[in-house]
Amino acid sequence: MGGAAIVAAVVFWSFGSVLGKLLSFEGFSLVWAICISYLIAGLVLFAYARFKKIRHDGFFHDPHFYGLCFGTALLSTFAIYAYTSMTLGTYSFIGALSIPLAPAAAWLFLKETVSWRTGAAVVAAIAGIVLVSKASTVHPLAMTFALLSVACIVAVYLFARCLRSEFNELMVAFVFLGASAILFPIALVLEPFPSFTPYLAVLVLGLAFFDLVLGDNLRNYALSKAPIRVVSMIRLCAPFIYSIVGFVAFGEVVSSKVVLGGAVTVFAAGLAISEFNHPHRAKHRHPHFNRHPLK
Repeated sequence: MGGAAIVAAVVFWSFGSVLGKLLSFEGFSLVWAICISYLIAGLVLFAYARFKKIRHDGFFHDPHFYGLCFGTALLSTFAIYAYTSMTLGTYSFIGALSIPLAPAAAWLFLKETVSWRTGAAVVAAIAGIVLVSKASTVHPLAMTFALLSVACIVAVYLFARCLRSEFNELMVAFVFLGASAILFPIALVLEPFPSFTPYLAVLVLGLAFFDLVLGDNLRNYALSKAPIRVVSMIRLCAPFIYSIVGFVAFGEVVSSKVVLGGAVTVFAAGLAISEFNHPHRAKHRHPHFNRHPLK
């Protein structure tokens, strides 16, 4: 379930990235777009959680919850400013640097084990990233935002994994509302409150729905079901999917290097999935990182 959830999340994030680019083309303030979309997504999931009568498990007392709020707010901000300054495919491959870093961080801070399959997947991931890397042609400021988003991705994975409560939509709703509250004063300082047209309102609503309600919600669900090394490796599907979406939506060039790099990274994702599903590994997996929600 965790693998399917993160693949679906990547697909929805790619739609959200298209909406973010369209907002950028319209000259709409991106920091306000992110702040408002977090508010909308938080209210939608809060209403859903109340309808389902979901109760929280005391996550307000866990400092990792507040780390997840800050990490989520900064991740979306850095990511959107990055991919509006470069092609979706290029941003996604730079963002894929988080893939080898996330298992390393999980091993260092959470003592998550690393098998030979994970090691091989990391090597394949790096090979795929190198094949299509165009970092030298990217504007330095855009590269800075992209690398900051990489750091935030790793932090979000660690904070989400450390929360000692079962995944539920109410928790994510409060994460989104917290992220919106964090971004609100930043938005006030950077930009005046934007004016809306029906078209812009639809784009912001779509950004909230695809990128957050569906994408980020599914990511946190995946992190409640699978170790960080598996979730991060399955995200290797992202560069290929983003490249295709960029081509379809904006006519961005998909070179042979992108196709080859995408094939290599998808192979690495397959290695990660096989490691998690391998019956021998399942018997010896540390109980703190099993495929069931954290208690």
